[in-house]
Amino acid sequence: MENFMKKISFSPFAHSGDSVKKAMLDVIIALLPVVLASILFFRTDSVLLLVATVGSAIIFEYLSRKVLKRYNSVDDLSAVVTGLILALTLPPATPIPIAIFGSFIAIVVVKQLFGGLGNNIFNPAAAARGFLLIAFSVPLTTWTNPATAAYVDATSSATPLAIVKSIMLNIKAGDLEVAKEAYNTFISDPSHLIQLLFTGNVAGSIGETSAIAILIGLIYLVIKKRIHLEITLTYVLTSFIVSLIIGLIYGFGLLFPLISILSGGLLFGAVFMATDWVTSPNTKKGRIIFGVGLGVLTIVIRLFSNFPEGVLFSILIMNMIVPLIDRHTKNRIFGKVKKNEKK
Repeated sequence: MENFMKKISFSPFAHSGDSVKKAMLDVIIALLPVVLASILFFRTDSVLLLVATVGSAIIFEYLSRKVLKRYNSVDDLSAVVTGLILALTLPPATPIPIAIFGSFIAIVVVKQLFGGLGNNIFNPAAAARGFLLIAFSVPLTTWTNPATAAYVDATSSATPLAIVKSIMLNIKAGDLEVAKEAYNTFISDPSHLIQLLFTGNVAGSIGETSAIAILIGLIYLVIKKRIHLEITLTYVLTSFIVSLIIGLIYGFGLLFPLISILSGGLLFGAVFMATDWVTSPNTKKGRIIFGVGLGVLTIVIRLFSNFPEGVLFSILIMNMIVPLIDRHTKNRIFGKVKKNEKK
């Protein structure tokens, strides 16, 4: 009998035509509104940071793969995505050598030494940013106002998140009246909320100041089906609820949770970092648990720790327990018989 099997192949036998490169390209496109907003607000400082982190991330990716004798993975664009996200989490005045060192931590230490894309335990950009914050706390917590007509006039300024933090510090010190006065002063000016929602003309990391730019990127990722909305929605909703409870306890208005969500890197982290495919849960139930944990940890760290921001550390903490979440939320295998069941 003639054998018509010319070639033995293995599953999958059908390919969707998708690839890591296409997925990363979509993330880059989604980041473009945030990148453009950062350049608009922070001008030269933003451009320098973006070029430094993206360029060094590509170089570190190529060199580390070469040293480890692995195939060249620069073409998959994952290093570009890591470099962009890292830059967008940095203050505009971050020294370039520190930014480049951050790319080294993200690409070489967090990503390649763990086996490359798909094997890293932590989100590379979040881990690098967290390390830089601890190692170089002064430059990583020095903020400048965005540029307007004359960028050279930019001065050091407190971020909206720092104002929220100072309110909580006054509460912890027993100065509730002072805290309420600071809160009322902040919300009395409508321009503050307008800046947080739309213009992004506030002090902060170069990619976190414009909520509208982040939301445009979110819409694109949803349309392209590149992220799971369970994480983003539960993260933001949980943060809102926890902030609302704290605000009601101390007598603040309903604007307090809104300010908490729009301040700092919460929205950026919820859209571009927490939804990382490698370091987030695989099941729908697991992603909901993941988002709830992120929301609780972020607000607790923000308001009651020594650090003004809680997004990075909450993501890193939840990254560590993703395997545990996956183990206890995995989908049921139909037809499987439990060991203690009688046949």
